[in-house]
Amino acid sequence: MQGENPPMTDRLDRTLQLLLQRAYALLGHRPALSALLTILTLVTLLPPLVLGLWALNRSVVDRRNDDIRQLAELSSTIANSVDREIRGWSETLQVVATSPMLRSGDLSGFHAWATSVVKSAGGNFAVVDRHLDQVANTRVAFGVPLPKPASRS
Repeated sequence: MQGENPPMTDRLDRTLQLLLQRAYALLGHRPALSALLTILTLVTLLPPLVLGLWALNRSVVDRRNDDIRQLAELSSTIANSVDREIRGWSETLQVVATSPMLRSGDLSGFHAWATSVVKSAGGNFAVVDRHLDQVANTRVAFGVPLPKPASRS
């Protein structure tokens, strides 16, 4: 029984022969060797090509998801930073607005004190009256004439 094929190989041979017979029947003739070689090449190359395209697509999707996650983290960090900055300036302005020197009209003393406060905060601010005329501005020295507001419509 040396020349006999194992049962699995027999089944595979029969299946291939049946497939070839059906292909011949559909075509109406026996295909040329070049056609069979082309089919064999396609059958051999198509699965790795499809797998490679799927892997490439997966890689692109994963990279996109990573980029979206990183952008979300960055935007959250920026938003938190801006919120802290706004809270800090809000607290500074609340302290400045309750200054006894400002309430008593001591603009020279208020200007000196406010200038030292904003130096630590890293900015400047201006105090305006009800008519939007500047009465103090930490950007310029006290006593320097302050600009008038642009004409209002």
